[in-house]
Amino acid sequence: MRILHIIPFLWSGAGKVLTDLCVSQKDHHEVMIVTSGSSKGMSDWPDYRRRLSQNGIAHRRVDFFDRDSAVFWKSVGQLSDLVSDYDPDVVHCHSGVPACAAAVVRDSGVADFRLISQLHSWGVGRPEWMNTMDLAGFRRADLVIANAAAYRRKLMAAGIPGSQIVAIPWGVAPEALNPFLPVHRNTGRIGFVGRLEPRKGQLELVQAFGLLRRERPNLRLELVGPAADMSYAQEIEQFVESEHMSDCVWLGGQVNDVYSHERNWDLFVSLSRDEGQGMAILEAMALGVPVLAKSCPGVQDYLQDGENAIALKSDTAKDVAESVAWALDHPDQTRKLSGKIADWYQADDRTMIIVDETNHRVVVQDPNGSTRSYGRKGSKAGEFHYPRSILVLDTLAYIVDSWNHRVQVFEIPSWKFQFEFGGFGTGPGRFFCPCSITFSDPWLIIADTNNARLSFHSLDGQHLFSSGVPGSRFPRKVRSTEGPIEVQYENGEWSRLEFV
Repeated sequence: MRILHIIPFLWSGAGKVLTDLCVSQKDHHEVMIVTSGSSKGMSDWPDYRRRLSQNGIAHRRVDFFDRDSAVFWKSVGQLSDLVSDYDPDVVHCHSGVPACAAAVVRDSGVADFRLISQLHSWGVGRPEWMNTMDLAGFRRADLVIANAAAYRRKLMAAGIPGSQIVAIPWGVAPEALNPFLPVHRNTGRIGFVGRLEPRKGQLELVQAFGLLRRERPNLRLELVGPAADMSYAQEIEQFVESEHMSDCVWLGGQVNDVYSHERNWDLFVSLSRDEGQGMAILEAMALGVPVLAKSCPGVQDYLQDGENAIALKSDTAKDVAESVAWALDHPDQTRKLSGKIADWYQADDRTMIIVDETNHRVVVQDPNGSTRSYGRKGSKAGEFHYPRSILVLDTLAYIVDSWNHRVQVFEIPSWKFQFEFGGFGTGPGRFFCPCSITFSDPWLIIADTNNARLSFHSLDGQHLFSSGVPGSRFPRKVRSTEGPIEVQYENGEWSRLEFV
């Protein structure tokens, strides 16, 4: 099958997703990509173009960024010639302008192809004529891909049937996951990744940082990303200079390894007003960096205030500064905001053992900051499927392997597998998505969540007895103090149970 992709520019998160898609499709299909190359002072990002070339993916230049009518109709003619020669089976357009052009070319009878349009992001403050043009292109597509619920609603409001719209969320690059440094680093560094442009809100972030710095002179703000709007970038630079912050605000531009910077941040702060999906936010979460962000279109589908991020209600400098200050002053609360760290244990020597739920592994961080990870997604011994809790007794670590419905036991510090107990079921000693473990001498106590009970075991895993919780409620966490056992239910309420 021959696939032709068209996008105004290969840049930012959408450019990365499309580059990855082209490389993946090249294994099984013939792939060509069309971009503007350069237009109106903007251009493709060289790294993306270089990767496409290295993988043998053909590239052609046709300007679908400049909306001037003379430029557009010239580009339609160039696309018609290209389609006639290439004869694609599928034309995949990654914005409204090329979608309009591809529909015109197909109507002319030059070639018969399936037309797919993709809405990566919509932007803010767009003139109505621009919306009309883009929606006209999306209406002509056989299928429209919308990354976010907000964009799906916009398309449906414009008369595109819901059955014609599909959602395909982007994933996080594997390189964002290794190595994993999820604990609070206390580096005094705050950062954001994104092109310098008004909708990203970097100026407001710098202004908030100026207020923070008055009380916290050791803080540092790092802004990573190239300038998409030169006047806006200059406005940021002028403000930094006027406030004498050149020594503590770093405008890094485009960097080769963004993750090496992010891993050293205490907080990732986004004031963006519109995102395709907010890949930089997702990657910060994947890296274990606590996130403070506005819940804007493209982000609101996954951002959960207090669960995986702090949702900023306002982007005024004062309010943002207060939110950042609170997060810095409460590292224990922000530590879990990546949405990945289910539980952790800190040894006497300050070694941290982190249960990395989303990545199905356990991570050990030494006091010097070096890390080692154990496990991967799977059901074999030493593999995990959403591990959620840890209990350390002497030289044994008990890991609740929730979706494998078991508890795995390892010797530490070697992390050699010892034994497991449980398994899926409702009978004695079986589990259904257990979520937590604690010890109350002489029992191991497991919150057998979906069986709505506590399960009591000996240290070697032998089942002793089970106890249903009052009202058949679902225990999410269990902990013990001296004597009483405390259980947290699905609504967050803790109750103390007495056992004789």
